[in-house]
Formats: sequence, C-alpha cells, structure tokens
Amino acid sequence: MSARLWYSQFDVYDCVRRLGGLLLEWRQPVHLERLYILDFFFANAPLLHRVTMTAGVRSAFRDLAIPKPDKVFLSYPASPLLFHQMESAQTSALRALAGKGLLNNESFASKSAELNTLGSSLFVDIKNRTDSPQEIGLARFLVNQYSASHDNGMSTLRSSCGLRRSV
Repeated sequence: MSARLWYSQFDVYDCVRRLGGLLLEWRQPVHLERLYILDFFFANAPLLHRVTMTAGVRSAFRDLAIPKPDKVFLSYPASPLLFHQMESAQTSALRALAGKGLLNNESFASKSAELNTLGSSLFVDIKNRTDSPQEIGLARFLVNQYSASHDNGMSTLRSSCGLRRSV
C-alpha cells in the first residue's frame, strides 16, 4: 500500500471552506486578488513570517504563535511559486461558491466577492463545526489586521508579500 500526503492548499473543497471563512469574517465585498492572497496565507500560515508587516501587525501575528517555515513538517517552495500552483484550486472554489448561489452576484460581477444571506448562514454553521480556535484567530488576524493595514490599495499588499495575480 502506498501512502500519499494530502496538501490542503490544493484541495478545492478545503479551499471552499477557507474562502467561506474569510468572507464570513470580512462581511463586505473584497477584491478577488486580495481574497486569493489572504487564502494563500490562511492555507500556508508559516509563510507569513516572510512578509513585511508594521510593528503593531507583527506583534499581533506573534501572539498567534504560528511556527516558522523551517520548524514545520512541510518544506515550502518560494511563495510566488506556491501561490501560482494554488490558482486552479482557488478559482475552482470561487466558481463553485458562485455557481451554488452563495455569493452576491453584483459583487462577483465587479471582480469582488461577498457572501449572500444563504452563504453566510451556511458558513456560520460550517465554521462552528470545523474551524479550530487557531484557524479562527488566523482568519481574524488576516482580515482585521494584516489586510486592514493595506487598505489603501492592492499595490501595498502586493509589495509586502510579493504575490500578484490578475483576475
């Protein structure tokens, strides 16, 4: 019998769960590229150690006690490479959310994502049953502190993490 490692970064179903959790935390339309970047760090939290952050945001990040990339079981490639490899899972997951009627159609048409009422109620239930306290804390950090520190546009977020994707 051969064994295979499961990489949640490339699993569409786990990506749906992650995106739903981030959108639930966000509660407003978010640009798709910003959502993809936050999902990347939600799935690969140790890589946040390689990102440029302000002192206040870095302090909040340290409080999460996320291990550094060299202290975890996986060995991570360069962030842009892994971000590119995750693209198919992320776009498939977002299309699935839109196709199932869980996203606001007007937001999605303008290259943003926002859960509608049905999506919000579904992901509240999923979040309560599946997300660990550490995942909930990480999602809150990503949305309320890391991304909020780059509210003036995508260029500062891109430059702080080195990730970029055209949507």
